[in-house]
Amino acid sequence: MPKLNSIFLLAALLIAANLHADEAALDSNVAFFEGEQYNYVMYPPDGFQLITDEVKSAGYSLAFVPEGQLYDSADITIDINIFRFKQKRSKVDFFSELIKDDTLQIRKHYGKTLVIRPVDSVFNKDGRLLTTFYFNDSTRFIPTVMMSYFDGANEVLIFELTIKRLQPKFVAEQKFTECLGKFRTLKSGDITERNKRLREKKTE
Repeated sequence: MPKLNSIFLLAALLIAANLHADEAALDSNVAFFEGEQYNYVMYPPDGFQLITDEVKSAGYSLAFVPEGQLYDSADITIDINIFRFKQKRSKVDFFSELIKDDTLQIRKHYGKTLVIRPVDSVFNKDGRLLTTFYFNDSTRFIPTVMMSYFDGANEVLIFELTIKRLQPKFVAEQKFTECLGKFRTLKSGDITERNKRLREKKTE
């Protein structure tokens, strides 16, 4: 079964645009994206590498896979989608409705035997909550293990963990939570100041 692309909901509602990684500023193995209110910094877990070009055909913005592995055949893949809203959100509860509809589409994709379990207290490096779910099906193997949603007001980021059949789940889950724990949100302009400091440090 192919990986599940979490584009289901936003494409259906026609209110968001999928932004690819070439629209973000990339620095080595770290991905940066400049949003309206926040700038996003996405770090790979230890032993993983950033993938940008190969993910486009799969409909994702960027991904992290184990070092030395190819995107299409990686044992563990952390796909990330960045969506920017075309207009300001009007409903206060829009984010919860977005997640509800997206998980409904996931259940339809995998069938009635899929178990979706919320995972409590998943935060990024800045202590901001990521709404996270764990997926399991005791009757068969499914590649999608976990998904996390981050509400950036003008953007929504969706992190998706998938594995190959022989990959132990607990190892993949550790790498996924490590990635989420490194993920940072900065106020607009902070990345410019960070890059300025890095340039100054290199010239010392």
